[in-house]
Amino acid sequence: MIEHFGSHTFKINANLLSGAYPIISELYGPTQELEMEFKIKRPTVSFGIADNDVGFEFEFDFGIKLAGDMNFLIYDEMKLRFEGDLVFDQEVLFGELSTITIEQTGQNKGQRTLPVFNSLSMAEDNYVRFWQWARNFVEVGKRYLNVDILSYGVKMPYWHLQLLTQTMFK
Repeated sequence: MIEHFGSHTFKINANLLSGAYPIISELYGPTQELEMEFKIKRPTVSFGIADNDVGFEFEFDFGIKLAGDMNFLIYDEMKLRFEGDLVFDQEVLFGELSTITIEQTGQNKGQRTLPVFNSLSMAEDNYVRFWQWARNFVEVGKRYLNVDILSYGVKMPYWHLQLLTQTMFK
């Protein structure tokens, strides 16, 4: 099992997170440059779950820092799960996602009222607002993936070459 898939850092301005964490813009201003860090862990693919062809999930550590700073303003642990039906037709992937969910993971998963770490003195109602924003974001993302990406198809990069696969069971 792959335990650690990769770590990625993105630079953004605080105003892009105003829906998720308005406290950052309030404290540092909307033009404050931030670094968002993602560490993807435990990616898992499942086939034939419920009424879906495939499921994919991964956990991720998520942190926000001021640009150039080493300390997190906010750090949390989450899981993202996708389920749906996929088909390959003439080397193009088509599909429809039935479910995308996001949830807490790690210690006290589902019970935390604040992120794993926050140096902003964030109140519990701000964290509730974050989860409302996150669940809305994944619903909008699901519609986008279904309507604008998967319904048109994603061309595979192997151009009529044989795709070799290996399946292992534990």
